[in-house]
Amino acid sequence: MTTITDMERLEAVNIMIGTIGLSPINSLEGSLTADIATAISVLDETTRDVLAEGWHFNTEYDVPLAPNGSNEIPWPDTYASIDLETKNNVGDADIIKRNGKIYDKKNRTYTWTNTLKVTVIEYIAWADLPQAARAYIAIKAARKFADRVVGSTEIDAFTQDDELFARSLMTDNEAAQADYSIYDNHDAARPLFRTQGHYYRTNR
Repeated sequence: MTTITDMERLEAVNIMIGTIGLSPINSLEGSLTADIATAISVLDETTRDVLAEGWHFNTEYDVPLAPNGSNEIPWPDTYASIDLETKNNVGDADIIKRNGKIYDKKNRTYTWTNTLKVTVIEYIAWADLPQAARAYIAIKAARKFADRVVGSTEIDAFTQDDELFARSLMTDNEAAQADYSIYDNHDAARPLFRTQGHYYRTNR
């Protein structure tokens, strides 16, 4: 009996190239055609964009970031965003990424004398994505790829319906995993939680 597993990156790329009528490939390694290389690039781009939105599965709370020997805090490459949790930190700061480090825009300094407690949205590996996220990313990337390579409005109309459905499944999965207490999906909850100064935290 065939075992069903989560979608691999290779499967996602095959979905994308199948949208424009190309035959499936067996590997993402070795010599690749221009279309395959483009598909992989678009998949990575789309994955990054979706993860940067911030979801329950790639958002971590109360993450400690300590200053180094120069009293600076490097911005980790895998962090899409960092949000300072006011309730857990002394003083008032407005942090942004600048020169690869955490910069206090309000006080105009890179200098930190204490460990920060922050909420982070992280770029995580494909292998760590839930299936609902993989499916949504694959369909979204397929529409983007087809539009760039072929530019067919008929293809775009077909895959846009798939993308909307996949997004719906992903937000349903998000609501179930995050146990939202006010709104039952990610898209509705996001503006509320951002106005409260943090990302997607619910009262538990």
